[in-house]
Amino acid sequence: MKQLQFVVLLPFVVFFLAACSGGVNRSQQIVFGAPWEPISFHPQRGLDSASYYAQTLVYEGLISYDENLNFVPALAESFRVSPDGRQYVFSLRSNLYFSDGQKLGLTDVLDTLNIARAKESPYHADFADIEKIEERSKQTLVLHLSRPCAPLLSRLVELRILPSSIAKSADKGTSKLANKPVGAGPFYLSHWRSGLELVFKRNPYYWGNDVGKGAKCEELVWRVVPDKYLMALALKNKELDIAQVDAASWQHLLRKTGLKLGYFNGSRTVYLAFNLERVPFQNAQVRQAVSKAINKQVLIDKLYEGFAVPATSDFIASSWVFNKKAIAWPYKPEESVSMLKGLGISNLAFSILTVSDYQDQALIIADNLRKAGIKTEVHIAEYATLRQRYLKKGQFQTCLLSRSVGPDPECILNWGSGGSFNFCRFHDKQMDKLLDVGRRSMASSVRRHTYEEIQTILSREQPFVFILQPNLLIAHQADITAVSAGSNQPLPWDNPVFRAKYWSKR
Repeated sequence: MKQLQFVVLLPFVVFFLAACSGGVNRSQQIVFGAPWEPISFHPQRGLDSASYYAQTLVYEGLISYDENLNFVPALAESFRVSPDGRQYVFSLRSNLYFSDGQKLGLTDVLDTLNIARAKESPYHADFADIEKIEERSKQTLVLHLSRPCAPLLSRLVELRILPSSIAKSADKGTSKLANKPVGAGPFYLSHWRSGLELVFKRNPYYWGNDVGKGAKCEELVWRVVPDKYLMALALKNKELDIAQVDAASWQHLLRKTGLKLGYFNGSRTVYLAFNLERVPFQNAQVRQAVSKAINKQVLIDKLYEGFAVPATSDFIASSWVFNKKAIAWPYKPEESVSMLKGLGISNLAFSILTVSDYQDQALIIADNLRKAGIKTEVHIAEYATLRQRYLKKGQFQTCLLSRSVGPDPECILNWGSGGSFNFCRFHDKQMDKLLDVGRRSMASSVRRHTYEEIQTILSREQPFVFILQPNLLIAHQADITAVSAGSNQPLPWDNPVFRAKYWSKR
């Protein structure tokens, strides 16, 4: 059936790719295939994965990660943290510019920080411990904290510095930055043909150009290919240079074509979230029973071709704080039936809300649940609608989605009571205390123990059924270099363009 689908769609693929191609020298151009496009380039508005990934191409923070995920200077030439963890000093580079040629200075950093710290910001909690911001000189910024905040450096990596002229506009840059970003990253957005492609060009004003850290290619084309089989065919026919692919496409269609595979341990967890304000999901035993009715290994084998591991929480298996003793809830449908019966529930039924990317997973899960006497209906929604209309307002029973994580284990936005991404409404006093300890302690041993305890709570209480963590697979033509740094280390937030500025052609 899949082969038939390829034959039928072939004329469309040729037309589609030809229509999107330009007159640029292909030796200086890299074409990246993605199944989605960003919603917005505004850092406070585009919160979906595609927007986050695209934003990393055009924006830069005070600091960044190196290939080993250590903190290194970026817009800040140097930085240091006081021994008590309450003072952070950043010295800006001289001669910094935005992609439109505007000078970048301390005022831009200050205004960006104030937007991120504002109460209406989804990232308010990340910067809530900053008590005072001091301008020590024209190039030096000092953050004074009311108390230590261990994950602050990791959050400052994600702080996209914006021009004050835009950030302080009446709408705080909402309309302009949505599709015409002005940043200080390695690329700038040249044009965007919605539904077809985004073209990024090498930023001539990027600070890294003069020290060998600028983008290696002149042009990066982000081509939107929503169908995974079309994506595989475009790679096979060399219309794409590089793309994130699913395991089935790689194993059955691409593995023997001469393409290379960049293989990374995943930073993403696929989960089934419960709305804990809905009956009967307030009861942890009901959630545990549902967990026992889902066959994680079948999903891994059928849809991920073995390129995934079962999940016990949304802490990834390669994390330095990963708890190997967290409860795994193995597939035992007979125990699921017995647990529900013991709770007086004989006809559990609910809907599973998801996006098209996870429709296949949802259908397999629904079949699993049916075998345990649990009736479900799968409903598909577009991501922005799902988030704004259903998740934020609590208008759902369960939801099948995925969540990626960064190098730091701090997760107060996800699991703290009132956290801006805690859409399942999970509230646990012990969890809140542990989250505070993990945030405040500067000792790695204390943090490791704390986050192990957090994983114990999550695996026991099951606000989500933590299903699996897929590997990140990036297929590319043999002449594309620097896709990986020679290890399977996860990419922050499972970002497939994390290393894009290093990509080049032989």
